[in-house]
Amino acid sequence: MDKIITYSAKNYAEALFETGKEYAAALNTVLEVMKTSADFMHIMSNPAIDLNVKYSILDEIFQGKIDDKVLQFLKILTEKNRLREFEEISDSYKERVNEANNVTPVEITSAIDLNEDFKTRIINKLGEKLGKTIIPEWKTDKEIISGLVFKIGDDIIDTSLKTKVESIGKNIR
Repeated sequence: MDKIITYSAKNYAEALFETGKEYAAALNTVLEVMKTSADFMHIMSNPAIDLNVKYSILDEIFQGKIDDKVLQFLKILTEKNRLREFEEISDSYKERVNEANNVTPVEITSAIDLNEDFKTRIINKLGEKLGKTIIPEWKTDKEIISGLVFKIGDDIIDTSLKTKVESIGKNIR
């Protein structure tokens, strides 16, 4: 949620989105390889290595494990020297799919762990207010004392006692 996505990454993500909305799992598989293998990214970004060798490496690692369209997409990114932007492209693609499906991820922070019934009520109420299906990411932070903090994209709705006390303190001064 906090990442800045470049214009080119959005364009590549949009191109992939136009071919289908079902590639999130394949993108996660590729991201996992990129994050766990420094050698992979070093080889794939090395201009001295022939493009056909890079294509063979992609086939060796991903063929049969991810959708063929995503594999072809990886080859295009490799050819255009944009593989280093893959994480941004993946994030932008997932945002675009969520938007198309009327889904929004929300980071919800509370001071204590909440029971499942209360979490469900919060999600349902928030979903009604936003008119979207909510994908929650639950966090706890004892410093907020009580209340909830919602992070929806770049927007923050802070109902925490900590913020209310700080606000009162600023107004008294």
